[in-house]
Formats: sequence, C-alpha cells, structure tokens
Amino acid sequence: MVSFALVAEGITDQIILEEIIQKVYKNQIDEEIEVNYLQPTRDATDLARQGNFGGWERIFEYCSSVEHLGTALATNDYFVVQIDTDCAEHKNFGVELTEEGRNKKVEDLVEDVKALIIGKILPQIYEAHREKFIFAIAVHSIECWLIPFYSLNKKDGAKSSSCERHLRHLLKLKDIKYKKEPDIYNDLAKKIRLCKDIDKYKGCNESLDIFVESLRLISDVVE
Repeated sequence: MVSFALVAEGITDQIILEEIIQKVYKNQIDEEIEVNYLQPTRDATDLARQGNFGGWERIFEYCSSVEHLGTALATNDYFVVQIDTDCAEHKNFGVELTEEGRNKKVEDLVEDVKALIIGKILPQIYEAHREKFIFAIAVHSIECWLIPFYSLNKKDGAKSSSCERHLRHLLKLKDIKYKKEPDIYNDLAKKIRLCKDIDKYKGCNESLDIFVESLRLISDVVE
C-alpha cells in the first residue's frame, strides 16, 4: 500500500485531490492507495469548528511545524500540499501574480508558490525528505481543475479566474446542483473517478497538468 498525507486549504479541495491521485495511480501501479487527511482533519469536532475551510494561512502554519511534518513524513510515503493562488498577492502570502505588467506564466507562478512553501519548511527536513513532497498548486482555485471534466471546450478548461462562478454556470446548464459543500463535491468528483483516462483532459488546464505530471513522476518510482 502506498500512503499519501494530504494537507489542503479545505475539505472540498481534499475530495478533488484524492480522486486525481487515485485516478493517476490506479492507472499505473497495481497497489492500493491510502490517502490520510491531515489538514483540515475530518473528525466531527473539526468539521463543526471550521466547516469546509482550512485556509492558505493554515497551510503555511502546518508546513512550518516541525512536529506536524515529522509525524506526517514518518507515517506516510508521500506528502501532498495543496494551495490556491487566488490570494497570492495578500501581504501574508506575498507572491506577485504579474510580472512587468502581464500575468505570470502558469508554470512560473506555480514555481514561485512552490518555492514559498518550501521556504516555510525547516531546510533539514525538506532536504532529508524532498522526494516525498508533491505540490498541488491550483491557479487560481481548484474549481479551475474541475471545469475540464464538465466542459471539453479548452477555452473553458483554461480559465483561471472566477472558476467557481463559471463551474456553477456549467453545472446549471446540465441541471446539476452546486454548492461548496463536501457532499456536493463528492458527487462532482465522481466525474474524475469514472473517466477512463485522465490524459483525455491533458492540455485543458496547465496547473492541473503540472500536478498530474508530478504524480506520474512519483508513480514511476513506485512502480
């Protein structure tokens, strides 16, 4: 069994990430996949306290904690950390979305956010376990990653702003209920689970492609 620790902004993000992880790995390795939710957790007390949201600040806090990271890395084969870039320019986040008056290239923005997260991790921990870290940087939200599964129009799939609003619109056209709640996202994620080959969606959304490719690199090692 291959185990993944999952640290994400919210529970709905976790749901989508797990389906992508399962889809990529089940297509490539003949082994069970276990995903362990570390942030936010899924116990009743935690759900009542924070609802759906973990938040990007909690991601930074978690990655800065030697205790949390030490336990996660000792008990899991891989450590997946997810964050959206919609709040990147917040003063406590500190990553610019533009460069010389233009939107940054997606790959450059992903690398900038990845570097920021790595900078929160104690260097000795990261260097000792760097092969275990997988970064899921959604530009600008994980809803942008869901859109391609509900619209094969590449112009839709390439969207990076107002993705939740656009997803809601696409689902309304298909008479599918939308609300940012775990039960709804469990239903929406079935589209990922039931797709025969995730490569069908390659080229639709660049930051999704980057995450899938990072999973593939790891699965090659596992295999």
